[in-house]
Amino acid sequence: MIRQYAGVIAVVSMLAAGGYAPAAPPDPVADNAALHYWRAFSVLPNLDEKQEVSLRDAIEKLGPVDEKTAQVVELGRLSLKELHRGAKCSRCVWATPLEDGVETLLPHCAKARQLARLACARTHLRFQQGRPGAAIDDLMDTMTLARHVASDGVLVSTLVDYAIERQAIGVAARHLGDFKPAELDEFAARLDRLPAATTMRRAMQVEKESLLEGFIRDLSGPGGKEKVASFQKAIGADGASHFKVLRAFSRDQLLDGLIALRPVYDKIVAMMDRPPAEIKGPETMLAGLSPAARALGLWLLPAAVACRTNEAAHQTRLAMLKAALAVVRRGPEALKAEALNDPYAGGPFSYEKTSGGFRLVSKTLEREGKPVTLEVGPRPSK
Repeated sequence: MIRQYAGVIAVVSMLAAGGYAPAAPPDPVADNAALHYWRAFSVLPNLDEKQEVSLRDAIEKLGPVDEKTAQVVELGRLSLKELHRGAKCSRCVWATPLEDGVETLLPHCAKARQLARLACARTHLRFQQGRPGAAIDDLMDTMTLARHVASDGVLVSTLVDYAIERQAIGVAARHLGDFKPAELDEFAARLDRLPAATTMRRAMQVEKESLLEGFIRDLSGPGGKEKVASFQKAIGADGASHFKVLRAFSRDQLLDGLIALRPVYDKIVAMMDRPPAEIKGPETMLAGLSPAARALGLWLLPAAVACRTNEAAHQTRLAMLKAALAVVRRGPEALKAEALNDPYAGGPFSYEKTSGGFRLVSKTLEREGKPVTLEVGPRPSK
Protein backbone atom coordinates (compact mmCIF):
# COMPACT_ATOMS: atom_id res chain seq x y z
CA MET A 1 0.00 0.00 0.00
CA ILE A 2 2.83 2.36 0.91
CA ARG A 3 4.67 1.42 -2.29
CA GLN A 4 1.52 2.13 -4.32
CA TYR A 5 1.08 5.56 -2.68
CA ALA A 6 4.75 6.36 -3.26
CA GLY A 7 4.28 5.40 -6.90
CA VAL A 8 1.38 7.79 -7.30
CA ILE A 9 3.45 10.60 -5.78
CA ALA A 10 6.28 9.83 -8.17
CA VAL A 11 3.96 9.94 -11.20
CA VAL A 12 2.42 13.23 -10.08
CA SER A 13 5.88 14.71 -9.50
CA MET A 14 7.03 13.53 -12.93
CA LEU A 15 3.98 15.05 -14.64
CA ALA A 16 4.48 18.34 -12.82
CA ALA A 17 8.15 18.42 -13.78
CA GLY A 18 7.23 17.73 -17.38
CA GLY A 19 4.74 20.59 -17.50
CA TYR A 20 1.59 18.47 -17.22
CA ALA A 21 0.39 19.72 -13.83
CA PRO A 22 -3.16 21.08 -13.83
CA ALA A 23 -3.24 24.77 -14.77
CA ALA A 24 -4.02 27.22 -11.99
CA PRO A 25 -7.54 28.67 -12.24
CA PRO A 26 -7.64 32.10 -13.87
CA ASP A 27 -7.44 35.02 -11.47
CA PRO A 28 -10.68 37.03 -11.89
CA VAL A 29 -8.99 40.12 -10.49
CA ALA A 30 -6.41 40.05 -13.29
CA ASP A 31 -9.15 40.47 -15.92
CA ASN A 32 -9.64 44.10 -14.95
CA ALA A 33 -8.48 46.65 -17.50
CA ALA A 34 -8.16 49.35 -14.83
CA LEU A 35 -5.13 47.57 -13.35
CA HIS A 36 -3.28 47.79 -16.66
CA TYR A 37 -4.39 51.36 -17.28
CA TRP A 38 -3.11 52.48 -13.88
CA ARG A 39 0.26 50.91 -14.70
CA ALA A 40 0.16 52.84 -17.97
CA PHE A 41 -0.66 56.05 -16.11
CA SER A 42 2.16 55.49 -13.62
CA VAL A 43 4.82 55.55 -16.35
CA LEU A 44 3.34 58.27 -18.57
CA PRO A 45 6.12 60.63 -19.65
CA ASN A 46 6.22 64.08 -18.08
CA LEU A 47 5.96 66.24 -21.19
CA ASP A 48 6.70 69.93 -21.37
CA GLU A 49 4.44 72.40 -23.16
CA LYS A 50 6.28 72.13 -26.49
CA GLN A 51 6.03 68.33 -26.44
CA GLU A 52 2.31 68.48 -25.67
CA VAL A 53 1.81 70.89 -28.57
CA SER A 54 3.72 68.57 -30.90
CA LEU A 55 1.40 65.69 -29.94
CA ARG A 56 -1.71 67.79 -30.57
CA ASP A 57 -0.33 68.95 -33.91
CA ALA A 58 0.39 65.36 -34.95
CA ILE A 59 -3.21 64.47 -34.17
CA GLU A 60 -5.04 67.49 -35.56
CA LYS A 61 -2.95 68.81 -38.45
CA LEU A 62 -2.21 67.32 -41.83
CA GLY A 63 1.33 66.39 -42.75
CA PRO A 64 3.96 63.88 -41.64
CA VAL A 65 4.98 63.30 -38.03
CA ASP A 66 8.38 64.91 -37.53
CA GLU A 67 11.36 63.36 -35.76
CA LYS A 68 10.88 65.30 -32.51
CA THR A 69 7.27 64.18 -32.23
CA ALA A 70 8.30 60.59 -32.97
CA GLN A 71 10.71 60.84 -30.04
CA VAL A 72 7.89 62.08 -27.79
CA VAL A 73 5.76 59.11 -28.85
CA GLU A 74 8.63 56.76 -28.05
CA LEU A 75 8.71 58.13 -24.50
CA GLY A 76 5.25 56.66 -24.05
CA ARG A 77 6.15 53.18 -25.31
CA LEU A 78 5.72 51.43 -21.93
CA SER A 79 2.43 53.17 -21.25
CA LEU A 80 1.12 52.16 -24.66
CA LYS A 81 2.10 48.54 -24.00
CA GLU A 82 -0.17 48.58 -20.95
CA LEU A 83 -2.91 50.27 -23.01
CA HIS A 84 -3.01 47.22 -25.28
CA ARG A 85 -3.08 44.84 -22.33
CA GLY A 86 -5.95 46.71 -20.74
CA ALA A 87 -7.96 46.73 -23.97
CA LYS A 88 -7.86 42.92 -24.05
CA CYS A 89 -9.67 42.65 -20.70
CA SER A 90 -13.37 41.88 -20.64
CA ARG A 91 -14.17 44.35 -17.84
CA CYS A 92 -12.92 47.57 -16.30
CA VAL A 93 -13.60 48.37 -12.65
CA TRP A 94 -12.21 51.68 -11.39
CA ALA A 95 -13.71 51.29 -7.91
CA THR A 96 -14.80 54.93 -8.07
CA PRO A 97 -16.01 55.92 -4.57
CA LEU A 98 -19.44 57.18 -5.62
CA GLU A 99 -20.42 57.43 -1.97
CA ASP A 100 -18.23 60.56 -1.79
CA GLY A 101 -20.90 62.43 -3.73
CA VAL A 102 -19.79 65.91 -4.78
CA GLU A 103 -16.26 65.14 -3.52
CA THR A 104 -15.80 62.06 -5.73
CA LEU A 105 -12.38 62.12 -7.40
CA LEU A 106 -11.87 60.93 -10.99
CA PRO A 107 -8.08 60.98 -11.49
CA HIS A 108 -8.25 58.35 -14.23
CA CYS A 109 -10.06 60.71 -16.62
CA ALA A 110 -7.23 63.19 -17.23
CA LYS A 111 -4.64 60.40 -17.38
CA ALA A 112 -6.72 58.50 -19.94
CA ARG A 113 -6.88 61.56 -22.18
CA GLN A 114 -3.09 61.90 -22.04
CA LEU A 115 -2.62 58.22 -22.86
CA ALA A 116 -5.09 58.54 -25.75
CA ARG A 117 -3.14 61.48 -27.21
CA LEU A 118 0.01 59.36 -27.25
CA ALA A 119 -1.82 56.49 -28.93
CA CYS A 120 -3.42 58.70 -31.59
CA ALA A 121 -0.11 60.39 -32.38
CA ARG A 122 1.51 56.97 -32.74
CA THR A 123 -1.34 55.94 -35.04
CA HIS A 124 -0.28 58.67 -37.48
CA LEU A 125 3.34 57.62 -37.15
CA ARG A 126 2.53 53.98 -37.87
CA PHE A 127 0.59 54.87 -40.99
CA GLN A 128 3.55 56.99 -42.04
CA GLN A 129 5.80 53.96 -41.50
CA GLY A 130 3.55 51.76 -43.63
CA ARG A 131 2.24 49.74 -40.66
CA PRO A 132 -1.56 49.99 -40.97
CA GLY A 133 -2.18 46.83 -38.93
CA ALA A 134 -0.35 48.27 -35.92
CA ALA A 135 -2.12 51.59 -36.49
CA ILE A 136 -5.51 49.85 -36.33
CA ASP A 137 -4.47 48.25 -33.02
CA ASP A 138 -3.67 51.69 -31.59
CA LEU A 139 -6.95 53.16 -32.83
CA MET A 140 -9.21 50.38 -31.61
CA ASP A 141 -7.51 50.07 -28.24
CA THR A 142 -7.81 53.84 -27.79
CA MET A 143 -11.55 53.61 -28.44
CA THR A 144 -11.76 50.65 -26.05
CA LEU A 145 -9.97 52.74 -23.41
CA ALA A 146 -12.57 55.46 -23.96
CA ARG A 147 -15.45 53.03 -23.35
CA HIS A 148 -13.64 51.65 -20.30
CA VAL A 149 -13.16 55.14 -18.86
CA ALA A 150 -16.94 55.50 -18.67
CA SER A 151 -17.54 52.09 -17.11
CA ASP A 152 -18.19 53.69 -13.71
CA GLY A 153 -21.21 55.46 -15.23
CA VAL A 154 -20.19 58.87 -13.92
CA LEU A 155 -21.32 61.79 -16.08
CA VAL A 156 -17.85 63.34 -16.34
CA SER A 157 -16.31 59.97 -17.26
CA THR A 158 -18.90 59.54 -20.01
CA LEU A 159 -18.09 62.95 -21.48
CA VAL A 160 -14.38 62.03 -21.42
CA ASP A 161 -15.28 58.86 -23.35
CA TYR A 162 -16.92 61.02 -26.04
CA ALA A 163 -13.89 63.32 -26.22
CA ILE A 164 -11.41 60.46 -26.63
CA GLU A 165 -13.53 58.68 -29.23
CA ARG A 166 -14.00 61.90 -31.17
CA GLN A 167 -10.22 62.25 -31.38
CA ALA A 168 -9.74 58.63 -32.46
CA ILE A 169 -12.54 58.83 -35.05
CA GLY A 170 -10.94 61.94 -36.55
CA VAL A 171 -7.58 60.16 -36.82
CA ALA A 172 -9.20 57.08 -38.37
CA ALA A 173 -11.09 59.15 -40.95
CA ARG A 174 -7.92 60.88 -42.11
CA HIS A 175 -6.33 57.53 -42.89
CA LEU A 176 -9.15 55.47 -44.38
CA GLY A 177 -7.53 55.86 -47.77
CA ASP A 178 -4.41 54.11 -46.44
CA PHE A 179 -6.31 50.90 -45.70
CA LYS A 180 -6.33 47.91 -48.01
CA PRO A 181 -9.72 46.18 -48.53
CA ALA A 182 -8.95 43.46 -45.98
CA GLU A 183 -7.87 46.09 -43.43
CA LEU A 184 -11.08 48.04 -43.99
CA ASP A 185 -13.03 44.85 -43.26
CA GLU A 186 -11.01 44.21 -40.10
CA PHE A 187 -11.47 47.77 -38.89
CA ALA A 188 -15.23 47.64 -39.49
CA ALA A 189 -15.52 44.33 -37.65
CA ARG A 190 -13.56 45.63 -34.68
CA LEU A 191 -15.73 48.73 -34.48
CA ASP A 192 -18.71 46.43 -34.03
CA ARG A 193 -16.90 44.55 -31.23
CA LEU A 194 -16.18 47.59 -29.07
CA PRO A 195 -17.43 47.35 -25.48
CA ALA A 196 -20.95 48.66 -25.02
CA ALA A 197 -21.06 52.42 -24.55
CA THR A 198 -22.31 54.01 -21.35
CA THR A 199 -25.52 55.83 -22.20
CA MET A 200 -26.35 59.29 -21.01
CA ARG A 201 -29.47 57.80 -19.44
CA ARG A 202 -27.31 55.63 -17.19
CA ALA A 203 -24.93 58.52 -16.48
CA MET A 204 -27.81 60.71 -15.34
CA GLN A 205 -29.11 57.89 -13.14
CA VAL A 206 -25.66 57.56 -11.55
CA GLU A 207 -25.56 61.34 -11.21
CA LYS A 208 -28.77 61.21 -9.22
CA GLU A 209 -27.62 58.33 -7.03
CA SER A 210 -24.15 59.69 -6.32
CA LEU A 211 -24.42 63.47 -6.53
CA LEU A 212 -27.98 64.25 -5.46
CA GLU A 213 -28.44 61.41 -2.97
CA GLY A 214 -24.90 61.90 -1.68
CA PHE A 215 -25.61 65.57 -1.11
CA ILE A 216 -28.80 64.67 0.75
CA ARG A 217 -26.89 62.20 2.96
CA ASP A 218 -24.21 64.79 3.71
CA LEU A 219 -26.68 67.48 4.75
CA SER A 220 -28.93 65.18 6.75
CA GLY A 221 -26.09 63.47 8.65
CA PRO A 222 -24.58 64.49 12.00
CA GLY A 223 -22.06 66.76 10.28
CA GLY A 224 -24.72 68.40 8.14
CA LYS A 225 -24.29 71.91 9.52
CA GLU A 226 -20.55 71.83 8.84
CA LYS A 227 -21.18 70.51 5.32
CA VAL A 228 -23.60 73.37 4.64
CA ALA A 229 -21.11 75.93 5.91
CA SER A 230 -18.34 74.47 3.74
CA PHE A 231 -20.63 74.34 0.70
CA GLN A 232 -21.85 77.92 1.13
CA LYS A 233 -18.30 79.17 1.59
CA ALA A 234 -17.26 77.48 -1.65
CA ILE A 235 -20.24 78.98 -3.47
CA GLY A 236 -19.14 82.45 -2.37
CA ALA A 237 -15.53 81.89 -3.39
CA ASP A 238 -16.04 80.59 -6.92
CA GLY A 239 -17.09 83.95 -8.34
CA ALA A 240 -20.40 82.65 -9.71
CA SER A 241 -22.59 85.48 -8.42
CA HIS A 242 -25.84 83.96 -9.71
CA PHE A 243 -25.31 81.00 -7.36
CA LYS A 244 -24.57 83.08 -4.28
CA VAL A 245 -28.28 83.07 -3.48
CA LEU A 246 -27.67 79.56 -2.14
CA ARG A 247 -25.78 81.10 0.77
CA ALA A 248 -29.02 82.57 2.12
CA PHE A 249 -30.78 79.26 2.77
CA SER A 250 -30.68 77.24 5.97
CA ARG A 251 -29.70 73.59 6.11
CA ASP A 252 -33.35 72.52 6.36
CA GLN A 253 -34.31 74.65 3.35
CA LEU A 254 -31.45 73.23 1.29
CA LEU A 255 -32.26 69.69 2.37
CA ASP A 256 -35.95 70.09 1.48
CA GLY A 257 -34.92 71.60 -1.85
CA LEU A 258 -32.66 68.64 -2.66
CA ILE A 259 -35.38 66.15 -1.79
CA ALA A 260 -37.77 68.05 -4.07
CA LEU A 261 -35.29 67.54 -6.94
CA ARG A 262 -35.62 63.74 -6.85
CA PRO A 263 -38.60 63.60 -9.24
CA VAL A 264 -36.92 66.22 -11.46
CA TYR A 265 -33.91 63.94 -11.84
CA ASP A 266 -36.24 61.05 -12.63
CA LYS A 267 -37.79 63.12 -15.43
CA ILE A 268 -34.33 63.96 -16.78
CA VAL A 269 -33.33 60.29 -16.78
CA ALA A 270 -36.51 59.42 -18.70
CA MET A 271 -35.85 62.20 -21.26
CA MET A 272 -32.35 60.95 -22.07
CA ASP A 273 -33.77 58.56 -24.67
CA ARG A 274 -35.38 61.38 -26.64
CA PRO A 275 -33.86 63.46 -29.44
CA PRO A 276 -31.98 66.52 -28.10
CA ALA A 277 -34.61 68.93 -29.47
CA GLU A 278 -37.19 67.38 -27.15
CA ILE A 279 -35.13 67.81 -23.97
CA LYS A 280 -36.61 70.45 -21.70
CA GLY A 281 -34.47 73.11 -20.06
CA PRO A 282 -34.09 73.16 -16.26
CA GLU A 283 -36.23 76.29 -15.84
CA THR A 284 -39.28 74.43 -17.19
CA MET A 285 -38.80 71.42 -14.96
CA LEU A 286 -38.18 73.55 -11.84
CA ALA A 287 -41.37 75.60 -12.16
CA GLY A 288 -43.48 75.54 -9.02
CA LEU A 289 -40.72 74.35 -6.69
CA SER A 290 -39.48 76.24 -3.64
CA PRO A 291 -36.86 79.01 -4.07
CA ALA A 292 -34.20 76.74 -2.56
CA ALA A 293 -35.11 73.85 -4.88
CA ARG A 294 -35.06 76.13 -7.95
CA ALA A 295 -31.69 77.62 -6.96
CA LEU A 296 -30.20 74.17 -6.35
CA GLY A 297 -31.69 72.88 -9.60
CA LEU A 298 -30.20 75.74 -11.62
CA TRP A 299 -26.85 74.93 -10.01
CA LEU A 300 -26.99 71.17 -10.59
CA LEU A 301 -29.02 70.70 -13.77
CA PRO A 302 -28.02 73.06 -16.61
CA ALA A 303 -25.82 70.38 -18.21
CA ALA A 304 -28.75 68.04 -18.96
CA VAL A 305 -29.57 69.44 -22.42
CA ALA A 306 -25.89 69.85 -23.36
CA CYS A 307 -25.08 66.29 -22.27
CA ARG A 308 -27.82 64.77 -24.43
CA THR A 309 -26.66 66.94 -27.33
CA ASN A 310 -23.11 65.65 -26.81
CA GLU A 311 -24.33 62.07 -26.82
CA ALA A 312 -26.34 62.52 -30.01
CA ALA A 313 -23.37 64.17 -31.75
CA HIS A 314 -21.09 61.36 -30.59
CA GLN A 315 -23.45 58.64 -31.83
CA THR A 316 -23.81 60.50 -35.13
CA ARG A 317 -20.04 60.76 -35.52
CA LEU A 318 -19.61 57.04 -34.93
CA ALA A 319 -22.33 56.31 -37.52
CA MET A 320 -20.51 58.64 -39.91
CA LEU A 321 -17.29 56.68 -39.52
CA LYS A 322 -19.11 53.48 -40.46
CA ALA A 323 -20.71 55.26 -43.42
CA ALA A 324 -17.29 56.58 -44.48
CA LEU A 325 -15.92 53.04 -44.42
CA ALA A 326 -18.71 52.00 -46.79
CA VAL A 327 -17.96 54.94 -49.13
CA VAL A 328 -14.26 54.04 -49.29
CA ARG A 329 -15.20 50.45 -50.08
CA ARG A 330 -18.02 51.01 -52.57
CA GLY A 331 -18.23 54.71 -53.42
CA PRO A 332 -20.80 57.41 -52.54
CA GLU A 333 -23.68 55.22 -53.74
CA ALA A 334 -23.20 53.22 -50.54
CA LEU A 335 -24.79 56.06 -48.57
CA LYS A 336 -28.19 55.14 -49.99
CA ALA A 337 -28.28 52.06 -47.77
CA GLU A 338 -30.84 52.56 -45.01
CA ALA A 339 -28.50 50.97 -42.46
CA LEU A 340 -26.11 53.90 -42.97
CA ASN A 341 -28.67 56.66 -42.45
CA ASP A 342 -28.11 59.59 -40.13
CA PRO A 343 -29.32 58.18 -36.77
CA TYR A 344 -31.11 61.37 -35.66
CA ALA A 345 -31.79 63.50 -38.73
CA GLY A 346 -32.82 60.52 -40.88
CA GLY A 347 -31.88 59.93 -44.50
CA PRO A 348 -28.33 59.69 -45.85
CA PHE A 349 -25.47 61.89 -44.72
CA SER A 350 -24.57 64.71 -47.08
CA TYR A 351 -21.54 63.83 -49.23
CA GLU A 352 -19.09 66.48 -50.43
CA LYS A 353 -16.01 65.67 -52.47
CA THR A 354 -12.83 67.48 -51.35
CA SER A 355 -9.38 67.86 -52.87
CA GLY A 356 -7.97 65.21 -50.57
CA GLY A 357 -10.94 62.91 -50.11
CA PHE A 358 -14.51 63.66 -49.04
CA ARG A 359 -16.61 65.13 -46.27
CA LEU A 360 -19.76 63.78 -44.61
CA VAL A 361 -22.16 66.27 -43.04
CA SER A 362 -25.15 65.63 -40.78
CA LYS A 363 -28.16 67.76 -39.96
CA THR A 364 -27.56 66.83 -36.33
CA LEU A 365 -25.88 69.68 -34.47
CA GLU A 366 -22.93 69.80 -32.14
CA ARG A 367 -23.30 71.53 -28.80
CA GLU A 368 -21.86 74.68 -30.41
CA GLY A 369 -24.68 74.67 -32.98
CA LYS A 370 -22.57 73.52 -35.95
CA PRO A 371 -23.46 70.42 -38.01
CA VAL A 372 -21.60 67.24 -37.11
CA THR A 373 -18.96 66.82 -39.83
CA LEU A 374 -16.39 64.15 -40.65
CA GLU A 375 -13.39 64.93 -42.87
CA VAL A 376 -12.15 61.80 -44.64
CA GLY A 377 -8.65 61.60 -46.06
CA PRO A 378 -7.47 60.62 -49.54
CA ARG A 379 -9.02 57.58 -51.14
CA PRO A 380 -6.72 55.01 -52.70
CA SER A 381 -6.15 55.47 -56.40
CA LYS A 382 -7.66 52.86 -58.68
